Amino acid sequence: MKKFGTLLLIIGISTYLTGCAPTDSNPSASRQTSVSQTTIEENVPSFVLEAVAQMLRKPVNAIEKEDFTKVKELHLNVGELGEDQKNNVYDLSVIAGMKNLKDLYIDHIKVKDYNFLAELPQLETLNLSGVQMNQLPSFDQFNNLRSLSLEDGDISDLHFLQDVTSLQYLNLRNNKITDIAPIQSLSTLTFLDVSDNPITSIDSIKSFSNLERFQMRNTSVDNLESLSQSQNLKYLDIRGSKVTSIKPLLNLAKLEFLLADLENIDDINLLPKKVQRSQESILEKE
Repeated sequence: MKKFGTLLLIIGISTYLTGCAPTDSNPSASRQTSVSQTTIEENVPSFVLEAVAQMLRKPVNAIEKEDFTKVKELHLNVGELGEDQKNNVYDLSVIAGMKNLKDLYIDHIKVKDYNFLAELPQLETLNLSGVQMNQLPSFDQFNNLRSLSLEDGDISDLHFLQDVTSLQYLNLRNNKITDIAPIQSLSTLTFLDVSDNPITSIDSIKSFSNLERFQMRNTSVDNLESLSQSQNLKYLDIRGSKVTSIKPLLNLAKLEFLLADLENIDDINLLPKKVQRSQESILEKE
């Protein structure tokens, strides 16, 4: 009986110790790793992971959260999505964690909103195609932004850009803009494209003394008088406009290229021979 009791005691102690002893893997840690991996997989659209992997030259399945801070340039293009994905609306807030991102390109992907941009004041280049005005955050924090493209959207009021005085390149093609006066403070612009907008006047263009390339294709502008003092202008596209005279351009010594509907310009022969003129895009390669 004594031996039997001793045996039971040994078994009980052994069972107790086995229950309390640490296992080879910490269940809590295992769950945390699983959650971390799941968060990346579930919250980050696959095309974002693929773009990050491509930029960092790593396999997609090797991308970790920490890798997002290493991304300096990101390209997201609707052409890379499957047909069944193109109409989906995506949450791209994960981009807010890319604190070293300098150049961001989002081409015609349907996005829930662009509020995450407020977390990226370090951006230098921002290209958004198909953006809606009510999706955009304030642009006041973009003190480093040099190049901005907001193309194929419904933007009509440009006041939100008036303090982004660091801009040198601005593309506003194909929106609903009628007045460019709100951006006349952007005196450092060297490139401006307002093509395919219902603009009737470019009077504010006088403020852009550094402007080298100006594109106002398919607008309702009917005269170029405001460009007469644009002494740095090299390239001008007025195709599809209502302009019929190029006299205001005759004193622009640096003008090299003019794209126009030549048959509609009454005094095209006055243009100096050094200025190339065409109805086709001379700088198509660019």
